Amino acid sequence: MRTSVQPLGAPPAVGAYSPGVLADGWLFTSGQVGVDPGTGTPHSTVEEQVEGALSNLRDLLAAAGGTLDDVVSVTCLLSDMGSFDAFNKIYARWFGPTFPARATYGVRLGDGFLVELQAVAYIGNV
Repeated sequence: MRTSVQPLGAPPAVGAYSPGVLADGWLFTSGQVGVDPGTGTPHSTVEEQVEGALSNLRDLLAAAGGTLDDVVSVTCLLSDMGSFDAFNKIYARWFGPTFPARATYGVRLGDGFLVELQAVAYIGNV
């Protein structure tokens, strides 16, 4: 059985997807980005976007009954691999000291996005 997960107060998805899907204790998230909640536009710096994406991921996990400690794997998409060090410092602060498995790719992201994060978490029998 699977259940769609939507964080409280978050705007609905703008396409044919769920922000998260909970199935047998596993949460699979759609890509999380860092946007200004007032305007819905991307934050201007990579640091702000990483913080925003991680904050959105935390809120999505909470809506499913989990925390960042439940994350077992993260796929990180960066529009510029030159921003990896800035990204990694913030990421390490949010996830350390026991890090989930991770893959990081340099990709072309649209609409001014510099960072997108997708995660898998095991929340158990919630």
